[in-house]
Amino acid sequence: MKEKRKAAVIIADTGFSADSLAGAKRVLGVYDLVKRRCVIGDSDGSDATDLGAFAGDPSEHGSFVLKATLAEDADVPLVLIRSHDPEAGIIRTGWQDGKPAQDGWTEAYLWAVRLCQLHGLASVANFSFGRVFHAADGTGWDAFQFAKVVGAGKPGHVIVAAAGPGDGRAAHGRFSAALNTATVVGVRQEETTSYNFWTKVASGSDEDQQDDWILEVWRQGQLVFRQDGAYVPVNFWNGRKQVQFSLEGEGNLSLVVRLKDGSSGERGFECWLATGNARFLDHIDDTYIVEPAALPSVIAVGLKAGNYSSAQRLPGHKPDVLIDGGGPISFRLPEVVGKVRRILEDNPNLDALQVKALLGKYPVLS
Repeated sequence: MKEKRKAAVIIADTGFSADSLAGAKRVLGVYDLVKRRCVIGDSDGSDATDLGAFAGDPSEHGSFVLKATLAEDADVPLVLIRSHDPEAGIIRTGWQDGKPAQDGWTEAYLWAVRLCQLHGLASVANFSFGRVFHAADGTGWDAFQFAKVVGAGKPGHVIVAAAGPGDGRAAHGRFSAALNTATVVGVRQEETTSYNFWTKVASGSDEDQQDDWILEVWRQGQLVFRQDGAYVPVNFWNGRKQVQFSLEGEGNLSLVVRLKDGSSGERGFECWLATGNARFLDHIDDTYIVEPAALPSVIAVGLKAGNYSSAQRLPGHKPDVLIDGGGPISFRLPEVVGKVRRILEDNPNLDALQVKALLGKYPVLS
């Protein structure tokens, strides 16, 4: 008779090789976003059938994470999500006419949580990846989705995520603009780079104040990108305006932000270098923790030796957990996930913030 368990592990990653799946004894279900297929296990929580149809992990990243998870507990109940396309990377929510139209990895996570709930299980999710897709402050779409099941007063479900490379890269800029003064932000781009530019729309602002900025990007005296704030829609989930764009090639660029004539006050802006080898030359914010680790309700895991921000060692600051040793932080996550799972086995009624408090900044993982 199988041991009665109280907590499962959810893994979303690049995929899972046949070899890694062979070691998984208790698979509750699999959601393959690449093939758009789901398989659910038997009602007693035994293996999902036809696991071989989901085998595939060219990068071997998810396979390593799965093996490390099973090394922590060979009998742990699992829900597996193939969340990354081999060519395009992480599969995000598809949109049509301003509404979600196709599942991405956040919807797959919510599906996995519901599956765990059907089995009467708490869950801890292992997200050993990350980028900055939104505002990295808990107001983006992913955080909006996660908040449905994770956070204060929402017991039994916890997300553990990798904080990022921790190499101190200048990939986050923060600046402001005032009337009659253009703010110029320098960037050195070594290859094609994608940008994630944000401005916060103040609560109660009228439409003119929301639209009163212009972003331009210049390279060698030539205008290569321009965006008028009036033509950027406000995200319904956070009241912010977001501009995502890519620029090809290498060289020095200038991001120029100014307010339109007739504007009043000052506007705040942030920009992240989402992909590509590039760095800000000024207006640098030293905090760089990728999403979803940056989200408030998510337990962000980094290395003690890493460089994520000047405040990283202070209580209450990200990363939430700092561990000894080295190596890619994505491959160290199963150790922390195992600790969280044991906490939830003892008390599956804890919420994410209570689990975070029990872990502490420097947990003993054994």
